[in-house]
Formats: sequence, structure tokens, C-alpha cells
Amino acid sequence: MKHYPIDAKPDRSISSGEQDYLYFSGTNYLGIGSVKEFEDLVVNAIRKYGLNHGSSRSSNVQLEVYGKFEEYFAEQAEAEAGLLLSSGFLAGSIAVKTLKKSADIVIVSPDAHPAIQPNDEGFISSMTMEEWENHCITISHGYKGKHIAFISNAVDPLMLQEHKFGWVEKLSPKNRYTLLIDDSHAFGVLGKGIFGTYSQHATPEVAVITCGSLGKGLGMPGGIVLGPEYFIKKLQSEIKFRTASPPPPAFFEAFLEGQNYFGQQREKLLENIRYFRSLTQENPAIKSLEGYPVFTFENEAWVEILAQNSIIISSFPYPFSDDPAVNRIVLSGYHKKADLEKLAAILNNL
Repeated sequence: MKHYPIDAKPDRSISSGEQDYLYFSGTNYLGIGSVKEFEDLVVNAIRKYGLNHGSSRSSNVQLEVYGKFEEYFAEQAEAEAGLLLSSGFLAGSIAVKTLKKSADIVIVSPDAHPAIQPNDEGFISSMTMEEWENHCITISHGYKGKHIAFISNAVDPLMLQEHKFGWVEKLSPKNRYTLLIDDSHAFGVLGKGIFGTYSQHATPEVAVITCGSLGKGLGMPGGIVLGPEYFIKKLQSEIKFRTASPPPPAFFEAFLEGQNYFGQQREKLLENIRYFRSLTQENPAIKSLEGYPVFTFENEAWVEILAQNSIIISSFPYPFSDDPAVNRIVLSGYHKKADLEKLAAILNNL
């Protein structure tokens, strides 16, 4: 695996050494950091709030912008409440830890991100998602009066599978259920606007919690948990929340003031996805998911061929260092049609 050191933020193109490349990697799906007007909002907010706010959210002096962001994001996502944390990993781990305290049984999906795996307990990596869903249903019918928690990603960004949870309707009515979903790779792209999939999962059968990183599709330094108000209040009393610093406040004021830029970038991204799918639809080696900005292929030799044509894609072992490389083409709202046409022309001639 070849590395490409850079000394500036990735955009639609990057410079490494003396070579310029088109850049189709990362997780910056909306490309919001390349919008100058939004960048100006962040800079102005930094002048107002400073570079960082290293104080506990539980201190006697509190910045109002965090609460305003949580209230707005939860309302848009159609959740009762939300809680902002310094990272998506922390958001996932604190949500799982808190849920685990009240759950009698925890069942974790085979593609769950490490952030939402409770010490590998209940984690069954050998199952397919369909097998896991049937396993959850079967387990539910073997118990009575239990609190059973199901933990899963909203989307598998490697295998390009968007997960649906209609199967919860088949659960035994004799237990209480909670469904915790990691929306890290859904925020900005899947679900309701840029606010993730929470509203898609509302059901009387289960309590729904979503969590995840805001630093991928939304380009914001932080993580969030969305769910019932009683659960968010539990999180607020957790020591990991009370003793941790929040993310830099300036970004969240800019987020609230710059919603139109997020909407514009999402439309650009969706158009880029549609266009690139149309350019590669006759290429059986390219795998994709409708409406999702990631395209994959298996032939690792293509990675070097693309690099020779001044195109860098995502290719590295994941999640473990000795795993096979995962080859992914990642589109963003900052890409131009000419970028997509060049990439597709090369792929279609391989």
C-alpha cells in the first residue's frame, strides 16, 4: 500500500510530492469544508468563541450554543432529544455502556463499528445480516419479561448495504426492546435530509437510539446521540460525559447559521452520485448502492492504474492491519462532472 503525504486539506484534488491527483477518498461526503461561505461562518464564530472550550458541559458556566445545536438537530431528526459529544466514537461507546446497564441481553450485528461493540459481548461476526436478523427474532421468542438490546450500523459502507429494521415487527411482544443504530456513515446522505435515519425507525415495538460521528458526511468535529428524553438524561449523568470537554463551539454556531450550504452541498452530492452511476452502470466490476456516495471494486491492480492516471481512491486494510485492502471510490459534493467523467472513462476501459 503506497502512502501519499499531503500538507493541506484534501479537496477535489490533492498534491503529494510534485504530483497533483484527483481525490476520491475520505468520508467528507458533502464537502462542506470546501464551501468558502461556510468556512467564513466558522472563522467568524472562532473569533466569537475562541479556538476551543475545554470546560465540562456540567460546569456552572455553560455555552448556550451546544444546547441550541442539540435541540435543533434532534428536532430535525424527529427525536425527543440529543446529546453532543467530542467524537463519534465517544458517542457510540457512552450510548452502548449506558444501554448495557439496563439490558438483560445485548445482540450485536456482524458489521457493527467498534464504537458500538460492548467489549465484543454479543458480537457474531460470522453471520450475514439476514441471519443476524432471524437470530434476533428467534432469541426474542425464547424469553419473557426481558429487556433486549439490538445494536447495528445504519449502513455498511464497505459492503454497500443499507440496513432496514422492519423485522422488529416479528419480535415477541413479551419483552421490552431497544434498537441502537450507528448513523456515522448515514449523516448527510441517508435518511431525512442531513440528519440521519432516526425518523425511519420510529415504531411502537422498540425504543430507538441513533448515534454517530458528525465528522464524516457533515464535516463537523464531534459526535451525537439521539433518542428518547429519558435516555439522553441518563447520558448527561454519565461520568464520561460530565468529565469530558465538548468539541469546539464555533463549528456548531456555523452549522446553525449555515444550513442552506449543507442543503446545497447535499443536492450537489446526490447529483454526482446519479451521474457517476449512469457513467458506470454497464461496468459489472463496479458495485454501488443507490443514493450512496461510495463505489467499490475488487481488482487491487486498478488502484495503481488509477494512480498512474493521477487519481487517488481509498485503498487500505480495514478494520485490522492484516485484512485485505478495501478499494473504494468516494464521491463528494465538491467534485465536478469533468472529474467523474475522467474517472469513469478510465474504469470503463480496464
